[in-house]
Amino acid sequence: MILKSIQIPRRDLIIVLVLTFLFFQIGWLACVTLGNEAFPYIVAYVFIHSYLSSPHPKKIFAIVLSCTALGYGLDTTLTALGIFHFPDTMYIFPPLWFLGVWLIFTTLLQFSARWLSRWPIWQLSLWSAIMAPASYFAGSLMTGLVLQQPLWWTLGLIALEWAIVYPLLVKITLRILKHK
Repeated sequence: MILKSIQIPRRDLIIVLVLTFLFFQIGWLACVTLGNEAFPYIVAYVFIHSYLSSPHPKKIFAIVLSCTALGYGLDTTLTALGIFHFPDTMYIFPPLWFLGVWLIFTTLLQFSARWLSRWPIWQLSLWSAIMAPASYFAGSLMTGLVLQQPLWWTLGLIALEWAIVYPLLVKITLRILKHK
């Protein structure tokens, strides 16, 4: 059970969970509205979060770095393939704010992975295939992210990416948390 695994009193854990989710929402909004200017603040938050939210900050850093590398790498591939692009960048790499979204997203994994691992994989894949395209679409309305047309095709590819990647992110997180 997660309460035993990170050894934080229940009341404090609930506070940490609520704050982590709240800061994720604030961080996502900061990234999509402020752009690259938000990146240093996101990095600072991730470092602080990693040290304060767990008695094992090295494990949290490992989760953040490995899952961010995987997710940002896949989204860089989609950018290189022209599935979506960012007019304000000249390279195949998405801008720093997009990396910031990945960094802040991975801070949720340490708390959600054990709970999500109880879900059948098809439910986890289905849930992420619905929620992720909605997030990318919302982000495209607020930023310079351009989703290629036809939109249903692009959102379908993002759904497929997340249906595969999110269960993998959960497994990576669990493996890191279990490693001594």
